[in-house]
Amino acid sequence: MLDRNRKTPPRGWNSYDGYINRVSYNECLENLEYFIQWLKPAGYDFFVIDSGWYLQENGMPLLDKHGRALPAPNYFPQGFTPLIEACHKAGVKFGVHLMRGIFEEAAIQECTIAGTDIPCETIMNRDMQDRCPWRGPLNVIGVDPHQPGAQEYYDSLFDLYSRQWGIDFFKYDDIQRNREELDMVIQAAEKTPRTVTLSLSPGDYLYQRENLPFKCYTQANSMRITHDIWDRQRDIDDIFDAWNHFSAKEEWRPDYFFFDMDMIPFGKLMLYPPDLGEELEHMPDRETYQTHLCRYTDAQKRTFITQRAMGASLLMAGGRLADYTSYERALLLNKDMLECNENAVTGHLVGQKQNVQIYRTPLRGQGETNGWVAVFNRTSEKLHLDFTREELGLCRAVERYDLYDIWNDRKILAVTGGENLSLSIEGHDVLFFRYDAT
Repeated sequence: MLDRNRKTPPRGWNSYDGYINRVSYNECLENLEYFIQWLKPAGYDFFVIDSGWYLQENGMPLLDKHGRALPAPNYFPQGFTPLIEACHKAGVKFGVHLMRGIFEEAAIQECTIAGTDIPCETIMNRDMQDRCPWRGPLNVIGVDPHQPGAQEYYDSLFDLYSRQWGIDFFKYDDIQRNREELDMVIQAAEKTPRTVTLSLSPGDYLYQRENLPFKCYTQANSMRITHDIWDRQRDIDDIFDAWNHFSAKEEWRPDYFFFDMDMIPFGKLMLYPPDLGEELEHMPDRETYQTHLCRYTDAQKRTFITQRAMGASLLMAGGRLADYTSYERALLLNKDMLECNENAVTGHLVGQKQNVQIYRTPLRGQGETNGWVAVFNRTSEKLHLDFTREELGLCRAVERYDLYDIWNDRKILAVTGGENLSLSIEGHDVLFFRYDAT
């Protein structure tokens, strides 16, 4: 069944930023060790293997006789069982990435849907538009919901992965086109006896073109609202755009559902760069697709994490955990940041002054008296500005507010009515405040 009782955004680690499609069992164990040491004590509880865990050495998916993906022995010689057991023994929940639809390879291998004699080929939607546009030769094809066996196919996936194997978290990708197919995934997840978390990844730039009504996505526990996010300033800018779009839907968001701003690209990234051939030579940001340590400045990292705290986003660390700097770890473990994220309220833009934007996230149930304010410098230059309380989104009727500067760990003098607050903000940086009426 889907987890409708979780009231805070999921947080954990995802393999994609560090390993793309090639993470191995030993590399997972290495990251799990670090995860248990310093992320789990802070409430990070999901350990997720992203795309590619089923890819054999020939580049094709390993399938069982029912068309369901299996862990490829070149990456996971004993399957997922030892890794799932290691996670559960440590009190960590295990997750995987899945693709909407069914691999065309299931038709080539003449697979049948589990519990039936229905060929997998018969549920494949032959509409050429109903297939994942970016999986290349894998040919992941949408499932036709009107064909006999369609629901049974999705039921069999959750039966194998969740009930039999014990998987707790599913990141479902490319799930943006067919409402009925999304409904089949939801129904299958609800049928499994194990409580599972379902995170949808609808596709790039969703905030520019919502393919399905927002209510459809809120059947799950979360929805990614951005494209793939990397360590580039333009990615931070795109997160702001997506945040602004979806924060307007906060009142329609169930309390078990959260917006996902994608993984946190800290530590070492792209250990196994994708083979883009000659195409890479013409990319303006080709260094992003090569092995490197996170290129964000400390200021950009503060902005990046503050977005996720204020927006009640999932907190999914990416990159190889062994390579996180002490400062990157400190950002992810900051108790005040985590408190803001756990508040589970999507903050919104309350004002702009020159090239500075102010966002406010109220403390749940406290109205105007308590919460968080973030003042983002959207330029590369250091700025010095004065702000009234109203410009910071604070209530005029409250006599006095105390402000605590979270990233600099210091209390700001109380702000009373009519008093301006003078702030200096470095380029692409943020001042992240907790406010309390006194």
